[in-house]
Amino acid sequence: MAAANGSTESLVHLYLTECVDDPEGRLAHLGSSLRLPPTYEASYGKLLLGRPLLLESRVAEKLGEDLRKIFELLAELPGRLFDADLDRYFRALGMDPGIAAIIARSATGRLVTYGRADLYHDGTTFRLLELNIGSQMGGVDNAQMNRAMLGIPVFASFARRHRLDHVDTAEHLVTMLRAEAARVGAGPDPVIALVEGRDALVEHDHVFVALREAMHRYGIELRLAEIQQLTFDDGKAVLDDTPVDVVLRFFISEQLLGDDEALAILDQLVLADSANRTAMFTSLDGGLFDTKGVLGLLHEHRDLVCESVAERQLVERMVPWTRIVGRDLNGRPRPREFRQHCIHNRQSLIIKRGVGDGGKGALLGSECTAQEWELALDLAADDDHIVQEIVSPVAEPVLNPATGEIEDWHANWGVFVTDVGYAGAFVRALRPDHGSVISYSNSETRGAAVFTYDSDLGVR
Repeated sequence: MAAANGSTESLVHLYLTECVDDPEGRLAHLGSSLRLPPTYEASYGKLLLGRPLLLESRVAEKLGEDLRKIFELLAELPGRLFDADLDRYFRALGMDPGIAAIIARSATGRLVTYGRADLYHDGTTFRLLELNIGSQMGGVDNAQMNRAMLGIPVFASFARRHRLDHVDTAEHLVTMLRAEAARVGAGPDPVIALVEGRDALVEHDHVFVALREAMHRYGIELRLAEIQQLTFDDGKAVLDDTPVDVVLRFFISEQLLGDDEALAILDQLVLADSANRTAMFTSLDGGLFDTKGVLGLLHEHRDLVCESVAERQLVERMVPWTRIVGRDLNGRPRPREFRQHCIHNRQSLIIKRGVGDGGKGALLGSECTAQEWELALDLAADDDHIVQEIVSPVAEPVLNPATGEIEDWHANWGVFVTDVGYAGAFVRALRPDHGSVISYSNSETRGAAVFTYDSDLGVR
C-alpha cells in the first residue's frame, strides 16, 4: 500500500469491500460516473481510475518536508559543486548551450519553492524519480477529481465516515499569485495572465482552460496569452490594452530558442519583475534544476552537497542511484569502469533524457538486448541523458467493475511541494501488463485523485 502501513491496507480493503457490496455499483464505477467541469471532463473524463488512492496525513506531511529539503539541496548545487560558475554547471549537466544562455540571461536570483515530484512507492518508502521545478507544471487542477468524487453520495458517505481530506493545489497557486500581485502593488482583483510560448496555446488549450476553470473557484479570472502578445507601457506588461499584474509563466527556455522577438520580450519581463511593475511567476531560475541530471549530481556528490548526516541519509533514502551518463563533475568523459558497471547492472537500470516529456524515449535495460543497451549507453554519452536505478512500485489493488476481479495497478505519484511543504497530489496509474513507464504518453494510463486520512481516525 502507498503508506506502507496496516491502516492504509485496512482502509483500502474496506473501500474495495464496499465497492463489492454497493447495490447500485456507484463506488465500483466511480471513475466513469463523475460530474466534472466541462474542459476537465473532455480532457480526463475517460482516463480516470476506478478508485482514489489513500495517503496517511502524517506520511503526506513528512513527504512534503522531505521534498522541501531536497529542493533546498538542489538549489545549493551550483554553489557547492561549481563555486557558482554556471558555465561549469551547465557543461556538467550536458545542457544545450542555447538553452543555458537563455536561463543565465533571465535568472533573477529568486528561486520560488514550487515544484512537483514524481515518485514511486517501493513498499517501504517513496523514491524520487524527478522533481519538476517551476510554474509550467501540469496537474495543478487535480482537486477537480476530488470534488467530483465527493459529489457522489455513496463516496461522500465513505469519506465522512473515514475522515478523508484533500489539498487543492490550485488554491496554493492562487495564494502565491496573490502574494506576487501584492508585491507589485496590485489591488484585490489582480490581472493575471498565463503566458505560453509562440503557437503553444492551441496545442495544449484544454490544459490551460481546465486550469482557468479551477482558478475561477478562487476569484481569479485567468487570461491566456502567448509571449509575443505582450507589450510594455512604462515598464509594465500589457495584454490587449490591459496592464498585467502577474505573468504565470508556462513558456520554457527551449521555446524561445532562435526567437529574437520572444527573447526581447523576456528581457523586458525580467526588468518589469525586478522593478516591481509586473511579477513573473515563476522566473526561469527553475530551469537551472528542471532536469533529471540534478538528481545525478545530488546522489553522486551527496558528501559534498550535504552538510549533515541527516541530509545524506535523506538523499540515500529518497533518491535512487542516478548518474549523468556522459561526463563527471568536471565535464570529463566517464571512465571505462563506469560503463562496465552500467553493462553489468543492465537489468536494474533505465536510461532517460535529462529534460524529457512523459517518459518518452526511456529505455529499460531489462527490455532490450545487451547489444542494444551498450549502443544506448554510447549514444546517451553525447547528450543530457541519465542512467538510474529502476524503482519497482508496490501494487495498488483496484476493482475491475466489468469482471468483479481485483487487479494490481502501479502508481506514479505526482506530489506538489511549496514552502509550506505538501501541497496536494494526484496519481497516474498503469497495469503492469500495459507497460513499465507510467505516463499519459501511454494510452492505458489512468488518473486518480489522492485523499489523505488521519491514521487514528481513518479505519472505523
